[in-house]
Amino acid sequence: MNNDISVRVVRGVAWLGSGQLVRQVLAFATNIALARMLVPDDFGLFGMTYVAAEIAQILTDFGLGAAIIQKRVHNATVLTTCFWINLAVGVIVALLLVAIGPFLASYFGRGEIFPLMVPLSLNMIVGSILVVPQALLAQDLRFREATFAQTIGSIAAAIGAVSLAYRGAGVWALAAQPLIGGAVTGVMLYAYARWLPRGRPKWSAVQGMLSFSGNMLGASVISCIGRNLHVFILGRLLGSTALGLYNFASGITGTVLFQVSSVIVRVMFPTLSKLHDDPVRQRILWFKACSMIAILAFPAMAGVIAVAPDLVPVVFGPNWTPAVDVLRILCALMAVQSVLTTSGTVLMAFGRTDLIFRITLVTMPSIAVALWFGAQHGIVGGAISYAAINVLSFMITTKLACRQLSIALRRLIGELMPWALSSVAMAFGVIALAGKLEQLDAWVRLSICVAAGVVLYGLFLLLFARKRTLGIVTELRSRLGNG
Repeated sequence: MNNDISVRVVRGVAWLGSGQLVRQVLAFATNIALARMLVPDDFGLFGMTYVAAEIAQILTDFGLGAAIIQKRVHNATVLTTCFWINLAVGVIVALLLVAIGPFLASYFGRGEIFPLMVPLSLNMIVGSILVVPQALLAQDLRFREATFAQTIGSIAAAIGAVSLAYRGAGVWALAAQPLIGGAVTGVMLYAYARWLPRGRPKWSAVQGMLSFSGNMLGASVISCIGRNLHVFILGRLLGSTALGLYNFASGITGTVLFQVSSVIVRVMFPTLSKLHDDPVRQRILWFKACSMIAILAFPAMAGVIAVAPDLVPVVFGPNWTPAVDVLRILCALMAVQSVLTTSGTVLMAFGRTDLIFRITLVTMPSIAVALWFGAQHGIVGGAISYAAINVLSFMITTKLACRQLSIALRRLIGELMPWALSSVAMAFGVIALAGKLEQLDAWVRLSICVAAGVVLYGLFLLLFARKRTLGIVTELRSRLGNG
């Protein structure tokens, strides 16, 4: 990549990574506080409610945010039209969300679900009006401003949720958290983007974007449904407590995946779009992005797998111990997904949202069937079946992304192998060490194993990937020092 773009990419990753790290620590601390003030049933009940809101949130975007970035739109009429389309969709989705509240309450047999839909519905409207300023900042690689806005919003949301939980609000603390964060983030995004809708919207101005955004919307909705099918299936078959345990484990792994992978993906998509005429640079960027994710996500997930029996009861409390096996399974999935999720970004940058849509059409019903059969063996069976189907889906997407960039899948696998070997070796070492320290208190054993894991991973990196690790570190320092 030329020097200007590469410097902006690395600095974008640095800003987003710093912000994500702050938010990850904040989210981890918030989850600990909420886990100790609330009970598994509160988390299960909120999961039954939030599943509809998560799907609805995707509808409010309407796929236009990604289309603005991919097509590098700056036209005022197009942006204004996108704003009003998103707002109209947001209002409609909010009303629909309230309308389906009674049906969800009846389906799960929990009448508390209906009133919980109100703050989540309001958040749909807030989210819909943030699409354009978010896209404009990402398009211009202005990740410092976006990071600051999201971080302040997360802090406000955490303070609000913990305060409500402390005052005995119960599940309402969880319901208010996204609304508080979205409102604060939104105010700051508009201030940084320095953009407001102007003039009259014109439908014809966005018609050229609808094919891309339509496929993106369809794929996102179906993918979101697939990710949340466990709520409908496990919640119905196994109850709210089992669902709360599953969501707890999923939340920990999902947080790591989001905090690590999304940083790279958010920089990668607009950058790949800018380099649409240079496939060689696109390949270089993708390989570097995958390596940067793997070097962090692989050891994080392997480490959690190794220390989970002590991590869960010590940090979150003994009520969550039944989630240990599920946590380990989902960590293995997220280790794979953290890297392969970039494959969809490659297809998006090439405008091949049609391929993403077709894959999700096949994957979603497969997940439903697998979860139903897996649930017959409890939440562990559900986790195993969910992980297996998702790994297969991501492998197919990655194969298509490799074909788009004219490279062999084995090249990507070879690129990731040093980080995978180092992480697996570290995990086995930590598990063996924990077995030798059984006589110690759990918190002491956990502390020693975490420290040992960091040291072991560093040693195995020197063994399996010394030159490549030093190369990545040197390049990052060089790029951050330029400009």
